[in-house]
Amino acid sequence: KYLFKFLKTKKIFFIGQPLAMIAAAKELEIVCVEFQHGYLDRFHHGYSYGSYSKKYKPQLPLPEKIMLYGDFFKDELKHTNFWIDEQLYTIGKKTLQKYRESHLIKKSNNKNKRILITTQGFDTKNLIKFYDNFFSVINKEYNVTIKLHPQYDKYHQDWKKLVKNYENVNLSNEIDSIKLINECDIHMTIWSTTHIEAIGLGKTSIVMPLKGYKNMQNLI
Repeated sequence: KYLFKFLKTKKIFFIGQPLAMIAAAKELEIVCVEFQHGYLDRFHHGYSYGSYSKKYKPQLPLPEKIMLYGDFFKDELKHTNFWIDEQLYTIGKKTLQKYRESHLIKKSNNKNKRILITTQGFDTKNLIKFYDNFFSVINKEYNVTIKLHPQYDKYHQDWKKLVKNYENVNLSNEIDSIKLINECDIHMTIWSTTHIEAIGLGKTSIVMPLKGYKNMQNLI
């Protein structure tokens, strides 16, 4: 609060949910604006306040406004009966729009189809087991790239061991997941914003039937 007072802050913009910061800002009547980061829906623990919570809204460390990737997410939050239309704004995603507006979306002309796998860092052992079986039955006409979650995936060595067994499978160090999605033909993950990004770029996106997949049911 001392910093906000010193800077004479009127409005703050952020991603994620820095609850302590939001609470301090609201005590000083500073407007809080959140930009969507990651997948969210009506069941997300950070947003799934029901109508019974409305009377406590002024005291909760929540933003006054949320900037969203698309109308799908806006509709999901409105389904909670907690968030109202005046708080939710669809602004799109600039990095995705860069490819869409510049006509940079790549179509495969290669004989080999390119599969991109993105991870979330959970249910990893079952995921690796699944992909080990999957890689053993697909032929070498498919080139597979695996993009690990930069923060939550802690099993890098297990993934490296898996990749060593297959000539057509590699781990990517590319930071920009949208760039990788743009270059693939098929995208695979459990539940992630990358599904939305793949659909937005006209790619086939497959929901893996493992822990967390039910979070994608409303999208499907």
